[in-house]
Amino acid sequence: MTIAAGSPLLKSPIGPTIIRLAAPNMIAMVVTMITLVAEAWYVGRLGTTSLAGLALAFPMMMLLMTLSGGSIGGTVTGAVARRLGAGDRPGAEMLAFHALLLAVLLAGACALVFLFGGRWIYG
Repeated sequence: MTIAAGSPLLKSPIGPTIIRLAAPNMIAMVVTMITLVAEAWYVGRLGTTSLAGLALAFPMMMLLMTLSGGSIGGTVTGAVARRLGAGDRPGAEMLAFHALLLAVLLAGACALVFLFGGRWIYG
C-alpha cells in the first residue's frame, strides 16, 4: 500500500499536519476530562456519600473508557483505515457497523454485570 505522490501528507509541513491530524483526539480528551470534573463537582454537591460512590465506580468507568477509546477504538480505526486505503469502502463500512454492534453488545454486557453483580463486586 503506497501513498499517492500528490498526497498532502507528503507535501505539507510536518508540524501543522500532525496538529491537524491530532486535534480531534486532543479535543475529545479535553472534553472528556471537563465532563469528568463537572460530574465529580455535581455529585460532590449531593453529599459525601454520593461522592464516595462515584469514587468507588471511577476505576470501572475509566476501564470502560480506556477499552472504548484506546484498545477497541484504536484497533477498529486502524482496520477501517486499512480498508479505506485499499479502496474497499464496503469493507470499511462493514467493519464500522460491526464495531458499533460490538460496542452495543459490550455496553449491554457491562450494564448487566453491574446491575446484577454490583453488590458482589463492590460489597
